[in-house]
Amino acid sequence: MTSTRIHNNMTSTRLHNMISTRLHNLISTILHNTMTSTRLHNMTSTRLHNMTSTRLHNMTSTRLHNMISTRLHNMVSTILQNNMTSTRLNNMTSTRLHNMTSTKLHNMTSTWLHNLTSTRLHNMTSTRLHNMTSTRLHNMTSTRLHNMISTRLHNITSTRLHNMTSTRLHNMTSTRLHNMTSTRLHNMTSTRLHNMASTRLQNNMTSTRLHNMTSTKLHNMTSTWLHNMTSTRLHNMTSTRLHNNMTSTRLHNMTSTRLHNMTSTRQHNMTSTRQHNMTSTRLHKTTTSTRLHNMTSTRLHNMTSTRLHNNTTSTRLHNMTSTRLHKNTTSTRLHNMTSTRLHNMTSTRLHNMTSTRLHNMTSTRIHENTTSTRLHNMTSTRLHNMTSTRLQNMTSTRLHNNMTSTDYTTT
Repeated sequence: MTSTRIHNNMTSTRLHNMISTRLHNLISTILHNTMTSTRLHNMTSTRLHNMTSTRLHNMTSTRLHNMISTRLHNMVSTILQNNMTSTRLNNMTSTRLHNMTSTKLHNMTSTWLHNLTSTRLHNMTSTRLHNMTSTRLHNMTSTRLHNMISTRLHNITSTRLHNMTSTRLHNMTSTRLHNMTSTRLHNMTSTRLHNMASTRLQNNMTSTRLHNMTSTKLHNMTSTWLHNMTSTRLHNMTSTRLHNNMTSTRLHNMTSTRLHNMTSTRQHNMTSTRQHNMTSTRLHKTTTSTRLHNMTSTRLHNMTSTRLHNNTTSTRLHNMTSTRLHKNTTSTRLHNMTSTRLHNMTSTRLHNMTSTRLHNMTSTRIHENTTSTRLHNMTSTRLHNMTSTRLQNMTSTRLHNNMTSTDYTTT
């Protein structure tokens, strides 16, 4: 009887030690030796990078490029170049041109918005979208346009305008305008955005800095950078064109006060309420209630009002400029200048600004800023601790509970 108890006690103890020790060593050795930091890093970061960047790149750049540039090119070039002769363009009033352009642009925009799947819209949180959109819209639209136009027009003195001869305007050919506009916009937008975004994100942002950088800091940095970059470029580009394209006699007769009052009043009257009413009325005629219901009003208003505002502003500027320049400029030059500049400005800027920035920002931050140390420490340590501790506790506890009582073990 005593020998049987001793034998049983010895056997249970040996079994307990043997099983728990072997299980612990086996699991820890497999986890430690088989999953090195290189394998974990390659497995996690590569899969994450390939899955995210490839899907985003294919989904974003290709769809946006095909959908925006091709449709804009076909629509704008066909309408403006083939169907609008110089006689029709001359006879078409500014109101008719504005209504036709804004309606077609709106229909094209709403179709593009509808093609964006509901899953992508749902995954994009409303807070992030609101902060990003409202800040950029506020900085880019009302304050900047008002300050830029009113201040610059007020500061242009009559002496500078008087000394600017009409001969200089006449000698500026459509070819020079086309080359200067498309080349400058393309080189200035795509190269600067790509270099600034990739260099700053890849070289200057270490993993520690990115980890410590909260969403608020990232938002403030991005909005400020966009504001500074856009306002400076718009100011330089617009002031040069205004300086070159305005004849001396007409601008001399039109005082700075009159220009300021006319521009600021029109800008002030075109408020967000008017844009919202105009957009919702057009949407109601061309869109079913189901699509309107699925598409949130806030995002639709923000996105559509920005595009309509930009397109309305460019159309108004074009109408104002074309009417004033018509006396001194041939219809052929006006036709070439309008269609070429609209096409190059719209398709190139939208394509370069959207696909390059989205791809660089997403893939670079995910791939470059996630170090192997963080991935290895986070994955291997948690897996090892969680697995070995649970298995050891589960095995030892079950073995201990299945053993005999204290007297039996002591005996």
